[in-house]
Amino acid sequence: MKKRSYVMYSCPETDSNIYYATGFMAPDPFLLIVKNGVRYMVMTDLEIGRAKKQSKVEEVISLSKTAAEIDKDSMPPIEAIIEHLLNKFKMKSFEVPANFPAQIYSYLSKKRFDITIVPDPFFEERAYKKEDEIKKIAHSQRMTEEAMGKVAYILREANIRGKRVYFDGTCITSEYLKRVINVFLMEKNMVGGHTIVACGNDGVDPHNEGSGPIRPNESIIVDIFPRSTDTFYFGDMTRTFVVGKPSEALLRLYDAVLSAQNKALSMIKDGVLLADVHKAVQAVFDNLGYKTEMKNGKMQGFFHSTGHGLGLDIHEPFRISNVPGYFRTGMVQSVEPGLYYYGIGGVRIEDLIVVQKDGLKNLNKFPKSIYP
Repeated sequence: MKKRSYVMYSCPETDSNIYYATGFMAPDPFLLIVKNGVRYMVMTDLEIGRAKKQSKVEEVISLSKTAAEIDKDSMPPIEAIIEHLLNKFKMKSFEVPANFPAQIYSYLSKKRFDITIVPDPFFEERAYKKEDEIKKIAHSQRMTEEAMGKVAYILREANIRGKRVYFDGTCITSEYLKRVINVFLMEKNMVGGHTIVACGNDGVDPHNEGSGPIRPNESIIVDIFPRSTDTFYFGDMTRTFVVGKPSEALLRLYDAVLSAQNKALSMIKDGVLLADVHKAVQAVFDNLGYKTEMKNGKMQGFFHSTGHGLGLDIHEPFRISNVPGYFRTGMVQSVEPGLYYYGIGGVRIEDLIVVQKDGLKNLNKFPKSIYP
């Protein structure tokens, strides 16, 4: 089988594909040319020494020396450097990812290169994690669970005073809890981005990060999804808590979501359709009378996918939704059904799992209870 030839020009801090291909993290874009599976990184004088030590490519090429082959007096544009190297490597035909810079694509197209734009996912194999990748994700998930434990402890030890909740004399807010989470994660070489601590109706909008005081007897969705600064792999988990006494309607909502998640977890194994699991979750909610609909201009019920792939990106293929595709061994997926109703609250419960031949491995051990 012929190995791939492709060109990438991007920054690994914002494009996980080039990091996946090179194993090199940098704050600026760089050029990667791959000919029949052999990888050539083109690096500045600033980064070339580190790239030679840290990357996993076959050869690291000097950008300044390459530029001097074109113009000894000034730095040519990156388009000209790419053209020069492609001609040098005798590459007239190659692939580029969907996010390849349009300006460079236009330039190379006019130079009569045969370029194939590959739609996402550029590396389909990323969906099926190797053992070392699973270990890295598992570590990130352990740190995520520890962060969740910090939140659960604070909420468990909290005191209710009227319509507010206090811990150690401090009024607990979404901002306070997010700060606790994110500071803890930093100490563990993890970065928490857009951490969600959403109370009551804030949690009915699933990506509302939450703000203001935590109120007693209302749902508190805590969704933590940090990235390791050592391995760059994510963790992701969600729990829903209440400080005080939840309403009967909220308790029923919680039990419904937990039942739906258990149904999904019981079905997942190699060869099962993604859509079948999502439909089974929807069926649990439908049978319990929980409708999904637009009400007063806002969606309520279950209106997101049952889960998603995860790795170097927080959201990777494949989504557990009404989409084609199967669960396959090695896939790492979140399983996170949820129900959301204004006036009752939001409930989401999320675990990370690894798909196996005859079932799954759950990377979470954190308990599931509405009471912290």
